[in-house]
Amino acid sequence: MHSIMRIAAGWALAVVFAAGTSAAAGAVELKANGLHHQPWITDISLAPLHGTLAQVNKAGKHLVLLVEQKGCEFCKQLHEENFTIPELVRTITDDFKVLQVDMWGKDMVAVAPGEKLSQRAFTESFGVTNTPTTLFLGPGGKEIFRLPGYIGPFIYKSAFEYVADGAPQRQIKFVPWLKERRRKRQAQEAK
Repeated sequence: MHSIMRIAAGWALAVVFAAGTSAAAGAVELKANGLHHQPWITDISLAPLHGTLAQVNKAGKHLVLLVEQKGCEFCKQLHEENFTIPELVRTITDDFKVLQVDMWGKDMVAVAPGEKLSQRAFTESFGVTNTPTTLFLGPGGKEIFRLPGYIGPFIYKSAFEYVADGAPQRQIKFVPWLKERRRKRQAQEAK
């Protein structure tokens, strides 16, 4: 894992400098419930899960649950750093629909026709214990990959590319996939 972190650190610095972003420049507004706002992220209480999953599948996209909580410094960092990088946001919005879930929320989530859970109970059903947690769901609504906690821009973007590539469904683990991708990129650059 350390080799991936070295790769990530170099790439992340290059992206941040190229994009001209910084944590101070990326201040993000808070919603009434205390969670950070992004115009391309939908509150899960406003989108029935089963219907959203069907729409996403029909559009050939993937569904992501972003679990956060009020006052979470790592959630703030995710929004102010990662989500200020246009290339990363483009990667997410091109192939994914993101639903924001309040880990302690009381608002209801329509998980299936006639079945509702509070956001808190819904989060517990996935065994989420920290925030932010990014959950990637497969076509049937089952979790296929998870990013627990704050993850820097390179690895975070790579995780979305990993899922878009269909690697979890092919039983390819993330680290070997990332190493193979790096090897291919280096081979192309050497030509």
